[in-house]
Amino acid sequence: MEYRRIFDEDVNCDQGEFAECLRDQSLVERFDYISELEGAMLQQSYDDDRIDVDRARIAFRATEPDITEPNLKIMLERLFGNSKTLASGGRVPVMEGMARIRRGVVEKVGPKPR
Repeated sequence: MEYRRIFDEDVNCDQGEFAECLRDQSLVERFDYISELEGAMLQQSYDDDRIDVDRARIAFRATEPDITEPNLKIMLERLFGNSKTLASGGRVPVMEGMARIRRGVVEKVGPKPR
């Protein structure tokens, strides 16, 4: 089998069925992960729907137990907007932070917890 052909485009530059299936699967997994993460963030948030770094760490680890420290730091900086806000120990509105996370590349690095 010529494996490269499964990624070929047609004369209209449309991807083949296999590539479209991979893309769809990736989008579904991203949506599911972000939804799960948002729920965990809201569950850990204070009554004003804001979250601090300690509770955000709990939410990330609950959603993705195998996340590495470097990846966790990247995601926390994205959630809090920058390392200065993160270091100050302040709180960020969950939905505002999740909007920043959605704008970037987001993928689960480990298996989904059972």
